[in-house]
Amino acid sequence: MTEKKINDYIDDNFDEKHNGKHFLLMLFETEIDLGISNNPNKWECTCVRYFNNGTQALDAYANTPNPASQLIDAKTKEGLKLSALETIQDMKDEKWLDENLYPFL
Repeated sequence: MTEKKINDYIDDNFDEKHNGKHFLLMLFETEIDLGISNNPNKWECTCVRYFNNGTQALDAYANTPNPASQLIDAKTKEGLKLSALETIQDMKDEKWLDENLYPFL
């Protein structure tokens, strides 16, 4: 998913009336699994899901089939968009992947 598609999804689904934390489950797959390239170390966000309930968000995260999926949270719409962008950037950073993802796969 592109940054624009993620931002549009957040705009369309963000619950403005909710004054607690907001969550975004970001599902990632390798480009090799998607048939885009032969590089197993390039990750693409394939799907996002919004939650305004932490228990539901954590349950969805716990039941994702790919351990590379990420659950982010923020108090505001702009904060959620920024966290999503940072997560996409992290998934492109080899050092971040080596420290925060690959040891757990």
